[in-house]
Amino acid sequence: DSMEKAVSELCASGDDKPNKVMKIGESELTVKTMQQWLDKRAAQRAAAPASGERKPDKRNRDNSESKGNIKIEETTADDVEFKLDWKKGCVIVVKGMPEGCDREKILEAVKSLIDDVQARADYSRGDKDGKIRFNEPNEKIAELSSKLNDGSITIGGAKVESATILDGEDEEAYYKDYIAFRTEQMRQKAKEKNDRNKRRKRR
Repeated sequence: DSMEKAVSELCASGDDKPNKVMKIGESELTVKTMQQWLDKRAAQRAAAPASGERKPDKRNRDNSESKGNIKIEETTADDVEFKLDWKKGCVIVVKGMPEGCDREKILEAVKSLIDDVQARADYSRGDKDGKIRFNEPNEKIAELSSKLNDGSITIGGAKVESATILDGEDEEAYYKDYIAFRTEQMRQKAKEKNDRNKRRKRR
């Protein structure tokens, strides 16, 4: 029938060329039946080493690498580094925090004056001093520092001892320490992930 005729004309038998050769541009296409393809795969498996070792399939290798192959993670975990494109004049140092102070109360005080720039409170409960860090410069940062100093803006209902904007070497040292701290956090998480993957691999 027509299917058998097409197979005999387009599909090669052994090393012989087919009667008709299909081309796309200057490239010749090799046409095979499904059975020919299966026969070739079976022959390749039969020729594999008797030990049962197989050459890693390229697709699987690529996929494992893209998903974070353990070996790759082990060699890159220590190279992880936190990046921060910080701007000058964005950190207020606050001293003399009131009793019961926490990050939420600090940010409430910030939002009473500045609500269009994201801010973070670098503060641990119980500490007397802390910092307020803004993502971007804003003319109201200086105003906030001034109002915290004169008590017109309070934190948790209480006046702080002082508030100053970091600058110069103190500002550079602050960001250097902060970046080092975050980098260590990220490296520790990467190491823990590697350890979990190693344990899964041994199972």
